[in-house]
Amino acid sequence: MSQKFADLPPEILLMVNKHLVLHYAISSLSRVSESSQCTIEPLKDVWATHLDLDGIEYVASLSNTPQPGSRLLWREFQGQEENHLFISEDHLGIRQIVNDPGAVTSAQGSSGWWRTLPITSKVLSFSDDGLKLRSFAAAPLNPTICWPYPMAPDALKSMAYHVTKDSSSSLGMTIEARMVALEFNEPEITGYSACWYKDQLVDLHTHKTEESLAFYRELDEMAKHKLAKKKSDDSTASSSPLWTYHPLNPGERLGQVWLRTKKEADEKDTPEDERRPKTSDTANETAVVLVTNQSRTLTMGRSSSPHSEWKCVAKESPDIPMLVYLSPRLDGISLLASPTVEGSDKDPLPAVLVPGSETDPVETSEVSLDAVKEVQICREQSHKGISSISGLLFRYKDGSKACFGRFRFDHAKEVLSVADSMCFYLGTIYLDGGNRVLGEFCLSKPEYEDESLEWKSTLWKGSFPREIMLMMDS
Repeated sequence: MSQKFADLPPEILLMVNKHLVLHYAISSLSRVSESSQCTIEPLKDVWATHLDLDGIEYVASLSNTPQPGSRLLWREFQGQEENHLFISEDHLGIRQIVNDPGAVTSAQGSSGWWRTLPITSKVLSFSDDGLKLRSFAAAPLNPTICWPYPMAPDALKSMAYHVTKDSSSSLGMTIEARMVALEFNEPEITGYSACWYKDQLVDLHTHKTEESLAFYRELDEMAKHKLAKKKSDDSTASSSPLWTYHPLNPGERLGQVWLRTKKEADEKDTPEDERRPKTSDTANETAVVLVTNQSRTLTMGRSSSPHSEWKCVAKESPDIPMLVYLSPRLDGISLLASPTVEGSDKDPLPAVLVPGSETDPVETSEVSLDAVKEVQICREQSHKGISSISGLLFRYKDGSKACFGRFRFDHAKEVLSVADSMCFYLGTIYLDGGNRVLGEFCLSKPEYEDESLEWKSTLWKGSFPREIMLMMDS
């Protein structure tokens, strides 16, 4: 280019090259050999070559004999009645193939999505795109479901599946369910967060000490991408994911996990002309409740509905680790899976789940103001540029915690130490339409007068003002 455009400065040429290099790469790839197939005998020794693409390793080829640059994946199977392969893939191709689920040590989600493939034939065929393997010609167990790490066949056979959205096909799924693990009763767990998007429960997250907060940003980007695809001009705060935080107290563990879904009998017992339309609104009935060993229930969703039913999907002694798998999606969690709970239909329904009010998507309980050590404040920016407090996390002197409102740690940088403070001050702001938001939380009387704020003082005793809690939970 410097010869053809000699009058342009080097800085301009570099800028142009940055754009041209993408087109050059696409043009170069188009000259790569067309897709082909490779066939192996999976019960014999298997070797693989690999391709590094942007720092991620993919399987480029497979063979039953050593090839230049290849490495051994496994030796010939010996004397096993049932044999399985475990295959990891992402949207670009196959990343790993192993015959032992214990051989994978990477964290969930970092090694792609896994399927369990029974070996039912002497040969197994794979298709490639000229660079790396893309697919295989065989049916895995539960073909519409993939997992965050290799799943042993016995684990899949003992799994109970709970579909939360209307659909039809394998296990009621028409869209591939990518499961993530929700962990319970591990020592480093500090609490759980529920994510809402357009009034739907879309994800649950396990919080651990020293964790990365990148998961908030990832969901934000997914929501922005979905909004951009719809070419919507309505980019208000309601189009962003909303988070609620449910902290655990010292020594608190989980004993039961309850799931609410739409009653199956509703569709069977209701005349066809009276049935409710099958819309995404039915996913609003999805809720999860965690029952702890301290007689607490952490409610993630509305606690009751006349068109829904509760079932105990996981049950274990509080000192034993427990797992529940779920498929998070922006249009609502579509599937939960957990080891089958024997006799779960006989477990008494926790008192908080007894049918009652259905007004709020998140339950609001009392928050004590006694013995508070510090307050962590979560702030959000509204679509009109108004900064408001969306959630508050109270930490108590005994180590316990309470949280209400919409709370995410990446937006909660402000921590106030209560110390010897006798009271606190709440400043609310009236918005257009008569709605109110909490604008300020102070431990001392504000030194300035802001006409847009309406102040109220509260002593550090009793319970937090309920009208403010309801306002923040709305």
